[in-house]
Amino acid sequence: PGYFFIYMAVGVGTSRLVSGRLVDHGKIHWVSVCSAVCLLVTFTVFATVHQSWVFFVCALMIGIGYGVGSGFPMPFVNVAPHNMRGTATSTYLTSFDLGVGIGMLSAGFIASCAGLAVAYGVGAGCCLASLGVYLRWVRPSYEKHKLLDKFIMKKEKNIIKVQRYESPCGRVATSVRLVTNFVLCDWQVEKHRDHVDEI
Repeated sequence: PGYFFIYMAVGVGTSRLVSGRLVDHGKIHWVSVCSAVCLLVTFTVFATVHQSWVFFVCALMIGIGYGVGSGFPMPFVNVAPHNMRGTATSTYLTSFDLGVGIGMLSAGFIASCAGLAVAYGVGAGCCLASLGVYLRWVRPSYEKHKLLDKFIMKKEKNIIKVQRYESPCGRVATSVRLVTNFVLCDWQVEKHRDHVDEI
């Protein structure tokens, strides 16, 4: 069991290095769907194939699925005004912790009655159901109600398109331009937030 969690931790750590950058570039739905699909496939394989090397591969893939799932809080946060983003984050974490608690109790009960394979099969079914809910209701609702998207994307594009200069003077100019872009975009975001709150 100790090696299982080591492989799982490696999967979580390495996947977050990639998924964080993808979320920063606006690929929230892509990251969330990949997470649900990865967990769905892994739980299914884990429940049906019983070999030692599959055990460790599934541990790694479960970690990757959980790590890539870092995009799931974004639909909560990005639809809330700036003065309610703490509430949105706590709502997501409360829902997540409640689901973990219910899942652990249910998995223990199912495993004691029908075995671990059935418990992981039910977990795969839950992943399939959550994927369907996400695609059917969450994604359209998020696209309809999200805030500040154009300002955030403008800020990201200004950062990405910064050119690399070889001379020290060029590097100073790049740094000044980067800071200026941050300040201007942050000012636009705050201005837009105030306008949304007034409405």
